[in-house]
Amino acid sequence: MYGVSGNPFAPHLSCAGSSGGSAVALATGMVPLAYGSDNAGSLRIPGAVNGVVGMRPSGGLVASETRPFGPSHFHVDGPMARTARDTLLMLCAMASDDARDPLAGHLDAALRADAPPIDLATLRVAVTPNLGGFAPIEPSLRKLFEARVASFAGSFKSSATASPDFTGADAAYTTIRALNFVGTWRDRFRASPDKWGRLVTQNYHEGLKLTVEEIAAAYMQQTKIYRGAQAFFNEFDLLIAPTVGVYAWPKYDIYPAKISDHPTANYFDWVRMTYGITLINHPAISIPCGRDDRGLPFGLQLVAPRGKDAFLMQAAIALEQVLARNAETARPVPDIEWLARQPADDPLARPVR
Repeated sequence: MYGVSGNPFAPHLSCAGSSGGSAVALATGMVPLAYGSDNAGSLRIPGAVNGVVGMRPSGGLVASETRPFGPSHFHVDGPMARTARDTLLMLCAMASDDARDPLAGHLDAALRADAPPIDLATLRVAVTPNLGGFAPIEPSLRKLFEARVASFAGSFKSSATASPDFTGADAAYTTIRALNFVGTWRDRFRASPDKWGRLVTQNYHEGLKLTVEEIAAAYMQQTKIYRGAQAFFNEFDLLIAPTVGVYAWPKYDIYPAKISDHPTANYFDWVRMTYGITLINHPAISIPCGRDDRGLPFGLQLVAPRGKDAFLMQAAIALEQVLARNAETARPVPDIEWLARQPADDPLARPVR
């Protein structure tokens, strides 16, 4: 109705999505808490791009009786806020063991809104700029990430450059994602085949082309990657990576056209940094880490061992406290007075009737 939402630090650029509007509302002080859903990174990416926090819980922690494709952990609901502490508060309000969700389980007693920050000096931390080469990243953002991590790595018991092995994760994720689209949208497509947008239609029809052999191979590869991740987290307590490997792009483009000199193949090719983590069903959170070299928010993605959502939140709160002590890594805040002076006209806006 009102045009395309813009980034609160540069309104001509994207606020990302799909929870971009919620992230803008948080960053600009319209709301204190928000919620959304995350598949390829729809909570984590707008959190990073807008300088707020977006958290992807383990599948089933935020139980939903309305998820149409119950067996899959790809789509989860989760919280957003300006700080990790507020995000924990929202997560505690959202979490449940509602048995109508096939993935729901018993709630962790450690998941409390007043949970103390963890002692970072007890943690063995793995750091990766690109998930071991799986996720593309702009060279300048990789350099920035490595410099930022170096500034606080001394807070941990130990840190090392390492990553789970995500070989084959692209094929596994895209296949299972397309299969899930068929399960979720089949009845609606049969009832109204011409009603849905281009992206939903594309995913649905890609799913219809899959063979049983391709689907079986995707699940086998997912299992292999998952088991490798469990071995990895026996050695490390926390994984830290950039949340997004690209700069914010023009807001009228659905996704960035390229990463460095490499064209993006489709609208989720550039989000491997987040959908790789989705594939293994580990809790993950994006927290602000200052601004990038273009003056836009930069986010860190923290990933915890399987099912350790409470631990993840305690680690995020502790690291957020460390980052807040340094002006270079503290959460950036948009200039509301400057924003108010920017033109509000949008060529895509339509009158509300």
